[in-house]
Order: sequence, then C-alpha cells, then structure tokens
Amino acid sequence: MKKYILGMSSLAVLFTFSLNVWAEDSEHESEKAKNYTQATPVHSSMQGKKNYHKECSSCHMAYPANFLPARSWKALLNGLDKHFGENAELDAEDKRSILTYLDANASDHSHSRFAAWINRSISPNKTPLRITKTRYFDRLHDEVPTRFVSGNPKVRSFSNCIACHRGADQGDFDEDRVMIPGMKRWHD
Repeated sequence: MKKYILGMSSLAVLFTFSLNVWAEDSEHESEKAKNYTQATPVHSSMQGKKNYHKECSSCHMAYPANFLPARSWKALLNGLDKHFGENAELDAEDKRSILTYLDANASDHSHSRFAAWINRSISPNKTPLRITKTRYFDRLHDEVPTRFVSGNPKVRSFSNCIACHRGADQGDFDEDRVMIPGMKRWHD
C-alpha cells in the first residue's frame, strides 16, 4: 500500500509539473506570437545566418527570412550581379550558406503565423523580389500616405523598414512603436 501511495503522489507531482511546463510554454508561445518575425529558425545554419547578416546588412537591413518564399530568395541570390542596379555578387561558399539559411527559414518553410500570412498573400506562380510587392505588405501599409515615405527624405522608400520601425533590424515590426521621421506618432 505504501508503494501505491508513493507511486500515486509521484504521479501527481509529475502531472502538476507537466501542467506548469505546459502553461509556461503556452505563455511563451503567445509572447512569441507578439513578435512573430523573431520565431526560432526552422534550420539554424548558423554560418549561413552570420553570412547573411554580414553581407546583406553591409548595404541595407537584413530582412527576416520569413518575409519571402524560398523561390524568391533563390531568385534574389541568383541575380546578385544585378541586385537592384548594383553588383552584390558573393563567393560561392557564402552564397551557398546564405541560400541554405534563407531557404530553410523562408515564408513557405517557416512555422510562424506571420510567415503563413505572408505566404498566403503570394500567388504560388509569382516570385516577388521585393517584400514591398506582396499583398500582405500592401495591406499593412495601405493607409500610410506616400508623402510620409517616398516624399520624406528621411525615409525615401517603403523598403527602408528601419526608418520607421526602429526595431526592424531585430525583427520588431510592432505598429505600436512606429515612428515616421519628421511626422507625428503614426496611428492608423
């Protein structure tokens, strides 16, 4: 009888512990959902991620991998000799590691809710080369007057995310923290 009671109390402790862990995981998941672009990568390819940030952020912000599908990242990397009017070619090893990272974490391979939204906004027969050319992006920015962006010398383009989203380089695109340079606090 003692073993039975001991066993049952151990089971109760284990069950209680499991519920606490589950509750913490649920809280953690809802916290991750708030900052959806920083979801844990599906594939870490740490060297690829380092190379991506080093190479791409030398000219512009390294956009989160889940902003575009894998086919778009592949097309972008295969066209680096004519990358939006610039030659941004990489050596073969860096290109391979970056493509591995981007492919594994692209919107069509990521498990984040944000990636699913992005992916659904892109027709499967389209390969956008600009994040700003996705329906999802348009829907989020449709109320922002053009004069606030392209007419604003401190912003100039919707692709200059970091000008208004101060935490964009860290994956924070929360609209509650948007500050358009030279404008009052933005509220849609």
